[in-house]
Amino acid sequence: MLRRCLSIAMGSTAVLILVLPLYADDYELQYKALDLRQEGIYTRTQYLRPGTRPEERLSAEPKYRSRMPIYAVATLGNDGDNRYTVVVDESGGTGRGYDILYVDRNNNENLTDDPRIVGRIRRQGTSSTTGNFGPVGVMVEYDDRTVPYYFSVSYQRYGGQSIRRGARFVENMNLSLQPSGYYAGVVSFGGSKHRIAVIDFNSNGLFNEYFKPRSGVAGSGGSFYAIGDQILIDANSDGRFERGYPNNKELYPYAKYVQVDGKWCSLDIAPRGGKVEVRNPSMKLGTIRIPAQLGSCSLQLVSVNGILKFEETGNEFQVPTATYQFYGHTMEVKHSSGNWRYDTRGTASGKKFEVAEDTVLPLRFGPPLLLNLSYSTRGPGGTQPKAGDTIQLSLTFSGQGGEQYTNIMKNGTRPPAPTYKIVDEAGKIVDKGTFEYG
Repeated sequence: MLRRCLSIAMGSTAVLILVLPLYADDYELQYKALDLRQEGIYTRTQYLRPGTRPEERLSAEPKYRSRMPIYAVATLGNDGDNRYTVVVDESGGTGRGYDILYVDRNNNENLTDDPRIVGRIRRQGTSSTTGNFGPVGVMVEYDDRTVPYYFSVSYQRYGGQSIRRGARFVENMNLSLQPSGYYAGVVSFGGSKHRIAVIDFNSNGLFNEYFKPRSGVAGSGGSFYAIGDQILIDANSDGRFERGYPNNKELYPYAKYVQVDGKWCSLDIAPRGGKVEVRNPSMKLGTIRIPAQLGSCSLQLVSVNGILKFEETGNEFQVPTATYQFYGHTMEVKHSSGNWRYDTRGTASGKKFEVAEDTVLPLRFGPPLLLNLSYSTRGPGGTQPKAGDTIQLSLTFSGQGGEQYTNIMKNGTRPPAPTYKIVDEAGKIVDKGTFEYG
C-alpha cells in the first residue's frame, strides 16, 4: 500500500464406509533450542499483559529490588494449568531499568525455586527502553507427557520509567514472548525422505494448529495476518533449510495436506510437536489452470483445510477438491520492459472459487492491474473533509481476480513511487506530490 498525507482546503438407514490410507508412518522428532531469527525464521509473538499485581495466586516470591515489579502470565501447551507467571524486576532499584526476569519454570506457583535471568537492557533516550531475556526453558505439560520448551521474553517501555501507582495494568509497556526452538527430524513422504522442522508460529506452546487467516483481519501483512503453525521441509535435500522470509520455498503453512515431490501427503502433528504421522490420504483432486503468459507462479490458497501451498509446477496445479480463496501468490513475468515480479500475501482477497473432482478450472488473475485510490480524513468534520483537515491518500493495486498486491518489483528493484496531482473544478493544481511505500 502507498500512502500520502497532505493538508488541503476541503429418519434413514446409515451406511458406514471406511477409507483406509495406503500407509501411515509415525516419526519422533527431536527438540532443538536455537535463535529462530538467526535461522531466518520469524514468528508471531505472544503478547503478555503487564500488570502491577500477579494474576495467579503465588505461594512464594523472591525479594524484588524494584518497588514496582511487573507481572504477566504466559499461556503454553494444552494442559488444564497452562499459565506460567513471569516477573520483570530492576536489579538497581526502582527507576534503574528492568533487567531481571523470573519465570515459574515448573509451574508450581513458587518463584523462589527458579533461578533469575539477567537480561540485556538498552535505553533509547528518555522516551523508550527495551529489554531482552532468554532463552528460558520451562516444562510444559501436554496430553501424553511433559517436555521442555524454550522461549525469549522482550519488552519496550514508553514515557520514561514512571508507572502509575494503583493501576491494575501497565499501559506504557509492551511485553511479549516468542519461541526459541523447534522440533526436527527426517520423515518419508511417499518414499522420498526429507528433513523437516515443526515451528510454533503462534508462540503458544502448541505445534499442531492449522495455519489460517485471522478472522475479521484484512490487509497486507503477510503471515502475521494469519494464525496457526508452520513447517520447514528440506525439499531439495541439500541438508539445510532455506533461509529468508517471506518467499522461502521450503517454508509451508501447516495444513491438512502438503505437497512434496509432486505427491500429496497428510501430516498429523502432535500438540507437543515431537511426533508426526505421515499418511497417504484418499482424496479427490481437481485442476487449476492459470494463464501461460503469467510465467512462473506459486500459489497459496485458503480453504477449510488451512492454507495450501503450491510451488512452480507450470500453469496447472492439482489441488484437493474444496472452495478456495487467494491467500498469496508470486508471479515472475518476462516482458519487453523488463523482468517483473508480483507478490500478494496475507490478504485473503479475491472471489471464492470451487474446484471440483476431475475438472479443470481456469483462473483469471494478475496483470493488467487496477489502481484503487481511497482517502481518510483526520479532523472534526468526520468523513467529509473541510478546510484545514488532513487527508490521507491510500493507493493499492489489485489484479483481475480481485487479489491485492503487496509488492511489485522490476528487475529486482521497486519502480519509482507514483506521483499525484489534485486539481480544483477550474483545473488549477492545489496540491501535488509522490506517494510513499509503506
